[in-house]
Amino acid sequence: MGLIETAVESRINHWLKEHELFDGTTLKLIAAVAMIFDHIAMTLLVRSGQVSWLADIDFVRLDFCYRVFRALGRLSFPVFAFLLVEGMKHTSDERRYLTRLLVFALLSELPFDLAVDGRLGLSHQNVFFTLALGAFMIALMKRFGYEWQLVIVLCAAMAAYVCHFDYNAYGILLLAVFWWFSNNRIRSVSLGFLLFLEEPYSVLGFATLLFYNGKRGAGLRYFFYLFYPLHLLALYFLWHGI
Repeated sequence: MGLIETAVESRINHWLKEHELFDGTTLKLIAAVAMIFDHIAMTLLVRSGQVSWLADIDFVRLDFCYRVFRALGRLSFPVFAFLLVEGMKHTSDERRYLTRLLVFALLSELPFDLAVDGRLGLSHQNVFFTLALGAFMIALMKRFGYEWQLVIVLCAAMAAYVCHFDYNAYGILLLAVFWWFSNNRIRSVSLGFLLFLEEPYSVLGFATLLFYNGKRGAGLRYFFYLFYPLHLLALYFLWHGI
């Protein structure tokens, strides 16, 4: 959408242009590291009594680490959501892109359930499902007029909520905001953060996006796809001392 910049936005954009630090690959690496910290907290620190090498650490230290790791983890989803929108803007094959997301959503579900709940279940689905649904939503939005876009977004948000996808409806709404304001990063980031106010530490992720240089980087596409289920399996094995 071609949105007119205010004088303030123009100045900020000019400053940001001179401080473009991160390409897409670097952003993914930052988000992946943040996600590791988050998942360590979710899978190991909350079960410290069941993890032999954590059992002797006092509660205060574990609680501090848990809070810090979870705060760092709030950085990851805004970055991955933003880069998904970038991918949908530039992909030459939407069908292949959507298929890849869905395949890895299915492949990641068992590792996700084992790491988070210790068993297979339907109470909470992994973030690849959120991203796949968001990509499908954007594909529909590209094909239909503006009068249908809000209906598409609301249907996708409801589906994410009903199916218990990670970040549920908020994740889908964030993807819609990033898509609608993809030509005005300051507005997309600001509105996205307002949407995620219940997670104030997500400001780390939104702020990082302001320094994106618009370049893809080294790619490493399948590294990041495989990283998600493999690191969850590794955390499950660490939990059980395997």
